[in-house]
Amino acid sequence: MSSLSEMPELVMENIIRLSDFLSVQTLRRVCRDFRNFIDDLNDSKLPDSKFHMIEIVSDKQEKNILTVFVSSDISNRVKYSETDNSRNVYGKITTLENSNIVDAAYRDLEAVLKFQKSTLKLLFFSFFDLNPLNDSERPNSLVKLGNMLKELNRKIKTELIFVSSGSQTEIMSIMPLADPDTLESLKLFSHNDIMEIEIDEIVKTEHVNIEDICHCPIVFMKIVHISANDLDFLKKVPDTNLQHSYHS
Repeated sequence: MSSLSEMPELVMENIIRLSDFLSVQTLRRVCRDFRNFIDDLNDSKLPDSKFHMIEIVSDKQEKNILTVFVSSDISNRVKYSETDNSRNVYGKITTLENSNIVDAAYRDLEAVLKFQKSTLKLLFFSFFDLNPLNDSERPNSLVKLGNMLKELNRKIKTELIFVSSGSQTEIMSIMPLADPDTLESLKLFSHNDIMEIEIDEIVKTEHVNIEDICHCPIVFMKIVHISANDLDFLKKVPDTNLQHSYHS
């Protein structure tokens, strides 16, 4: 009897086509060859993971990264601990022998996003410190996230993107991820009252322009004060698109 990895490609493609997301993830763990076949398969031939929410939270104090994937059928929490360099899925702990928690979390996120075709309700990022290993390595973790998502060669379809971060650089690293065609609400927060979120800087990036921001019915940014540049930006927004409020 032939093993899975020895089956013709067309047969394996049909197996995957008739399977749901969880079944394919199980098949990925059958053997290395079959996992490589699935990972190399065109996204169009993979089932939709159908998640409603994806959440990534990092915590320097706790030295961990938590990812949460929620659909109508499942709620999957994966915890990556820097203390013992491990991954915890439903209480099953595995050691990340030749990797660190940032790389492991990104690889797992990439594997999930490869299957995500439907539009998310919420894409949530809280970056208190995305790389718990060492502050000096922090920018590298952001570069890795950006490069990983670029390799997917498509935007993430989400209605709401929520970013809570300690720097505008981190916030701007997330902005290019969302598909502007599906984005309805954008919420940006800083972890402290010292950091300022500059509106005009956000819309200067090559991935984000004023139309991408202003078409959203809701754009919420917690900022310390409104600068002259911000006011100049707001003048360019059509009155019909602009609703604002101030909170002290």
